[in-house]
Amino acid sequence: MFLVNFASIFLFLVGCVYFDLKDRIIPNRFLRIYLISTFFLIVFEVFFYFEILYWYVIIKLLVFAFIFLLSLSLFSCKLIGGADAKVLILLFHSLPFTYFLDGIIRDLDERLAELRPEEEDEDDEY
Repeated sequence: MFLVNFASIFLFLVGCVYFDLKDRIIPNRFLRIYLISTFFLIVFEVFFYFEILYWYVIIKLLVFAFIFLLSLSLFSCKLIGGADAKVLILLFHSLPFTYFLDGIIRDLDERLAELRPEEEDEDDEY
């Protein structure tokens, strides 16, 4: 799955370079197609990380918010164009951060599980 994500990112970047050099425009249709394909890759990724789904969603939202603010600020300063900002957001949307942070997330989840109070069964008291 890891290689499929990086192969799709590579093909996406090659397509962006092709359209940018050919027409100096990256079509929105191309970006939509990539967004739909990464949606399916993320659905498969969720199946692998279902037991830590809470952390997976938090990481994806934090990365999206950070990259959105970064691309917005770079676009506002006229350092990048609109298509570059969209490509940056889609690129980081499809990066598999949970592969890199898997050990940290699982360790944090285990430590938080230790801190939760254990529920006692009512049947054990009799």
